[in-house]
Amino acid sequence: MKHPLKILGSSLTLSSSLRCPQSIKMGIKLGFIMGLALGFLSLFGEGNLAHAEQLASFEALYDTTSYTKWIIAGALAIGSGALVFFSGGVASPLVAGVGSWIGGMMGLSGAAATNAGLALLGGGSLASGGLGVAGGAALLTAAITFTTDIALDYSVDTAMKVLDGPPSYDELKTVSRGRINLALPKNQSGPDLLENAVELLEDKIDEELPLYHELNAQVIKSARVLLETDTSSQGIEAIRLNSAHAMLSFILDDYEQALERAKRTVKSAKEQELHAPIAQYIWGVSSLYSASVSDHGDHLLLVRAALLKERELTDDRKKFDPLSVRLLAIYYDRLLLRMISDELSESALRVQIGLIEELESSERIQFTQYFILATRYLMRLKDNQSRIRSLANSESPLIRESLKTYQVVDRAYLSYIDLLTGIEIIIAKLKTLNPRGEGLVELTKLIETKGGYQSDISALKEDHDRLKRHHSLYVNRLFIGGGAAGFVLILAFMWRRSRES
Repeated sequence: MKHPLKILGSSLTLSSSLRCPQSIKMGIKLGFIMGLALGFLSLFGEGNLAHAEQLASFEALYDTTSYTKWIIAGALAIGSGALVFFSGGVASPLVAGVGSWIGGMMGLSGAAATNAGLALLGGGSLASGGLGVAGGAALLTAAITFTTDIALDYSVDTAMKVLDGPPSYDELKTVSRGRINLALPKNQSGPDLLENAVELLEDKIDEELPLYHELNAQVIKSARVLLETDTSSQGIEAIRLNSAHAMLSFILDDYEQALERAKRTVKSAKEQELHAPIAQYIWGVSSLYSASVSDHGDHLLLVRAALLKERELTDDRKKFDPLSVRLLAIYYDRLLLRMISDELSESALRVQIGLIEELESSERIQFTQYFILATRYLMRLKDNQSRIRSLANSESPLIRESLKTYQVVDRAYLSYIDLLTGIEIIIAKLKTLNPRGEGLVELTKLIETKGGYQSDISALKEDHDRLKRHHSLYVNRLFIGGGAAGFVLILAFMWRRSRES
């Protein structure tokens, strides 16, 4: 291959040998020079905006040829947690089967399929009671099989935590440990510090352990420290390093640091008229750990924008589809944390239906996305069902006679009805996707499970109304008793004044 400078010399010689006016010769020379300059920028520089956009995308930090490795890596990130389901005998065969089917839809098989599928379904640690992986599996099992005798023991404690107010950042961070997460970056192309950090992760991470294990967490922290040693990078290199830093912080459940780095990345990208979908996504999900959240807040806008831009930037649509499933599952998972603490309503889940439609994935992928969303509905239904029954039937006078107790039960009952409406919409969406084989079997099970929750409304309403009546009588007794006591005090005061006069 000729050296570029020799090509340039040959082209100039050719132009001078042509019999044409001097101005034309000069135009030809300038044209060749500009064309070659642009070529050099596109091949060796950072002037190609399309390439620059890729530097801050998921595709850039993972394997640019296939997302299969990324999905498997994500399964390994929670793999040992999923194995707890079986070694502890917590998850039912039905739940394990659904997990294996979901993993198979993602192109995996065997244990990897089961682990990945259970993670996507949301079987990790849960805010309710802080029961960890086993507790998450118990709730998932109870939710999918519709039973009324599982996950009740911790519900009173959970509800009383709600009465105490929203969880702190540290509490949310603690219960997030072991939940479905991002996978580690794999692509080494880019700044030297990023290459060094990725090499460290590949050499030192123990794939037999989950990422949140103390040993692996220490390796990830060391890789993050490497990225922090950069003090001079600007432009695209800084965007790339900050994106990787935000990702590692997210994996470490350090959502405050992830949020700060993600914001910095998005700001830098905007200044250069570039896009940073990975940072937008991390910003959106990490904002769910802020002191206050809303149903349609930044988390929704940022995650939506990130997923739509990532789809646009990904070279091959078939690579984005399985990635979108996992990214949505992570987002749903963190939404559920704030819903369980009663800070987000059911509309926070309802809007996800529209987001799935916007992504315009294949029917198979859409079916998986809707089904995973449906499991979050079921888990929320189970949590509300348990909360109503435990509080309404509590033998503790302190719980039963508290105004806050009735408020929690009342919200849970209204939420339960809204959730049933939402899952009915999801079932309708699933039916339009013409499921076959195992998909049709799982849809049938989902319809039956939803029917169980529907039939339980009358019993829950009875619990709700009984607590309301009890509370009304209790309040009336307090009012009458307080009024009588006040009347006696007034009489005593008047009698004393009359004696003094």
